Amino acid sequence: METSRKWIAGIIVLVVVDLLIVAAFAYLLLKEDEEEEIHEMAVIGIDGSDLATSELVDHGSGTASDPYVITGLDVEVIEATYSMDTYGIMVSGVNDHLVISGSRIHVDYVNPGRQIIGVGVGSSTNVTILDCKFENLTTGMKISHSVVNISYNTIESCRVGVGIERLEYRSVDPGMLISNNSFYNTDFCVTTYGNWGGLTWSGVTISNNSMAYYQRGVGVYGGGHDFTIVGNYFYDGTGFAIDVSKMSESTIAQNRMYGHSSDGGGVAIWDSWDIQVEGNSIETSGPAVCIEWSNDIKISNNFIDSYAGSSAPTQFGVLVENSISINVTYNMIKDRTIGVMILSSGPGNSTVWVHHNKFMWNFIQAMDNSASENHWDDEISAGNYWDDYEGLDGDSDGIGDSPYLIDNDSWDNFPVVRPI
Repeated sequence: METSRKWIAGIIVLVVVDLLIVAAFAYLLLKEDEEEEIHEMAVIGIDGSDLATSELVDHGSGTASDPYVITGLDVEVIEATYSMDTYGIMVSGVNDHLVISGSRIHVDYVNPGRQIIGVGVGSSTNVTILDCKFENLTTGMKISHSVVNISYNTIESCRVGVGIERLEYRSVDPGMLISNNSFYNTDFCVTTYGNWGGLTWSGVTISNNSMAYYQRGVGVYGGGHDFTIVGNYFYDGTGFAIDVSKMSESTIAQNRMYGHSSDGGGVAIWDSWDIQVEGNSIETSGPAVCIEWSNDIKISNNFIDSYAGSSAPTQFGVLVENSISINVTYNMIKDRTIGVMILSSGPGNSTVWVHHNKFMWNFIQAMDNSASENHWDDEISAGNYWDDYEGLDGDSDGIGDSPYLIDNDSWDNFPVVRPI
């Protein structure tokens, strides 16, 4: 009998211990869930269906004249341990008019391999991000499948300032505006990615932004159509200010590009077509304009010079390689190692018209290594002004009496003797 009691008591002790272990384990799981809930709460979620009742909304009704307004947030992003991407503010499914303004989104440190994003916008329209500050983030703003107005913000010490991505083969409505923002010490200021399979971004305006100390200012890749990149100021980049590929029917105009880095260039256009590069001021130590594997590109009325204070000529002014229907007209090209250089890998790979330009103080005014026949005048009455032309103008018609020789099979038949 005594043995039976001891056996029963032992069983009771074991059951109690098991219950305590289960309770402790359940507590730990609950605690972990609570901690994950806390991490989730650190990401501010803004869903279109909840805007009318959201406590984050200061005022507004969601119309164009009276948008929902969320303002004055100070979001320090705490990196989640269970996720590769962490957002300060995530906006999704918003079609009413929404303005996020006057807010600061920042992080102290980003672990290698992690992605810390200030504001993410997905599948939304009519969203405006205005007068906010983004600091030390992997990406300041990440836009996907959305139309957003991004204006008057400050983006500082971020890896990517504004990243716009298109992951599916479908277009978005035009109307994206990125204007009057200040990017400082940000590696890639504005970058848009399509899916490379078609025209997936259209009607995007990037205007009047200031970008300083970058690796690349504006990058458009994989299907940009009808882009307007105008009136921006670029200073002291280590790469191209504007770098585009697979872009069409677009304008790059009235931008100012300055910098002393030998790799800091102006405009690079790759595998693109129907683009106007007009009225830009490009005073860089790196290459000014580079056109490769493209067609129907017009480069006109640009001021191309070395960086102010350079004591020696810098890299080429305009490089054209393996491209057709390229027009280089009415530009000032000065203080470059080579003013205009045309290259191609075989017959018929280049058709370039170069006329009504002013070439001054270039170490080599022009080179034409293309196997095809390019045109260094308009074939009617005028070519270019060359400051080292030594011919005469006996009839005083403003056109030299003898051609300006570029190489053995390239020349300007109508060299202009007075600056155009």
